[in-house]
Amino acid sequence: MKPLFYLSLLLALVLPISAQGKAPAPKRHNVILIVVNDIGPGDLGCYGNRMAVTPNIDRLFHESQRAENYHSYPISAPTWASALTGRIAEKTGVRRNYGGLQYPRKDDLLVSEMLLKARFNTGFFGRWPFGDCYPYRAQDRGFAATLTTGAGGIGQPGDIWGNSSVNPTLRFNGKTVHLKGNMVDIIFDTAIKFIEKNKNNPFFVVIAPNEAGVPYQPDQRIMDAFVKRGAPPRQAAFYAQCAMIDLALGRLLTYLDKSDMVDNTVVIFTSTSGGIGGNIAGKFVGRTGDLTEGGHRTFFWMRLPNLFKEDIGFDSRICYCADIAPTILELANVEPYDEQRLDGMSLVSGFVTGGESMPHRKIVVNAHRGEFPEEKQGSVVMHDTWRLIDGARLYNLEDDPLQEHPREIDKAGVKNVLAMIYRQWYNDVEPFYNPDLDCTIPLAQPDGNPVELNCYDWRGSNDPPMTQRDIALGKKGNGYWLVEVPQPGTYEFRLAKRPFNVKQAPLPAGLARVQIGTEEGNVRLSGKETFGSVTLILKKGKYKLQTWILDGVSRSSTGAYYVEVIKK
Repeated sequence: MKPLFYLSLLLALVLPISAQGKAPAPKRHNVILIVVNDIGPGDLGCYGNRMAVTPNIDRLFHESQRAENYHSYPISAPTWASALTGRIAEKTGVRRNYGGLQYPRKDDLLVSEMLLKARFNTGFFGRWPFGDCYPYRAQDRGFAATLTTGAGGIGQPGDIWGNSSVNPTLRFNGKTVHLKGNMVDIIFDTAIKFIEKNKNNPFFVVIAPNEAGVPYQPDQRIMDAFVKRGAPPRQAAFYAQCAMIDLALGRLLTYLDKSDMVDNTVVIFTSTSGGIGGNIAGKFVGRTGDLTEGGHRTFFWMRLPNLFKEDIGFDSRICYCADIAPTILELANVEPYDEQRLDGMSLVSGFVTGGESMPHRKIVVNAHRGEFPEEKQGSVVMHDTWRLIDGARLYNLEDDPLQEHPREIDKAGVKNVLAMIYRQWYNDVEPFYNPDLDCTIPLAQPDGNPVELNCYDWRGSNDPPMTQRDIALGKKGNGYWLVEVPQPGTYEFRLAKRPFNVKQAPLPAGLARVQIGTEEGNVRLSGKETFGSVTLILKKGKYKLQTWILDGVSRSSTGAYYVEVIKK
């Protein structure tokens, strides 16, 4: 990574003599990283969407320099892991959004941890992607100030039960707080207050709206306005949430404009994946989750008036989410803890030169659904305008932007070249698919509080209850948690259908059973209990933990949706 203080030399080469002056001293730029959910270029007015009402986002578009050939993963948690570590997501242990495979390993430091150590004030406000248990929460990963949902967002099993984006209950520095208003307004306004409080010191702020992902819970008046414009109700709800983000962003930009920080504060605007709208300004096809271009090609903008030219976009070079952490570190003038581990590259010089200083890169992103990926499946290999999907379908976006016609004839042997690129990538990441490297959840926390597990983290299940609604409807399933017993001793396991801080649903008459490693136990249920308690004596070590709630009448069973573990 080229440190920021080398930019004076680079600027001397690319700027006219009249624009050159005394070389600037190295700066520790403030960084605001805004990551929206499931919004792609095709969903924004600045890219030609006539239904969208996004004037402030459109303004930021024109005030920023933009990487127009920027790619995320098609699903959000791997994008987050890659963006905040600078590594290929699979190397961090993050392979999908759920199932205990959304936890980045502790030895892969997040950029927040590096900046906190460099005495930046760090804050995360919004939808936390990585997990609900220590040591994977925002406050455990370098963010000194936090206001977050449960992992995965509003309505996920780890979120506050019955939560909503309207008058939400969030976790403020780990403590539960009940707030008034719409969540998108709350997190942006909290970020502004944090910036104001820390404006005399360098800061790093992440803003992650739960909007515009599901569940759609927009302001009704804004939604009604889109219905009147002709949008179907679900589409109107989506565009209303985009408009709510736009209004909140406008307040942030106005605040920065009125402050003396605007020339030293980088605003980065990007998305977790391709959007709901799919088609990007009539050029590409696909939507979030897809392997076609619209599933992973999204926007990446940077606004810093004193360094980057305004309203310039370049698409001549491929960029991707692993570039975010190295870029932030260079802007902050902070060295990475181990540069050799980085897979991404800083985009600072690329933005200064409009992409001309960047190499022609070969990038792979994945969207596999299983715990351990099968070779080639769910993969996209990218080089210039070429795309190879699942190791089988070859496209050239130059003459087939909608990816309708896989190349049957490949005289130049491009498919073989891209297949070799994939093989090199797979050989690089395959050692990290080792189950022994996967993250475990400690069954004791430093603060002494009980550890609460939920079904969102079940391993061995490709169809767990994914939402609180699934749980309320009694969706059956089972899986195991990868856990660690940090100290030998006696542990109580309480099995339930609901989180332990809300009114419980009674368990059926039958049996509650726990198995951890080779130890197991059970307790009879009369049908009146709200949880089943099993106590086991355990040795220190790493184990698989699984539970069963057996209905003695229907003879059916499911895993406990929630388990509270208490170290005696």
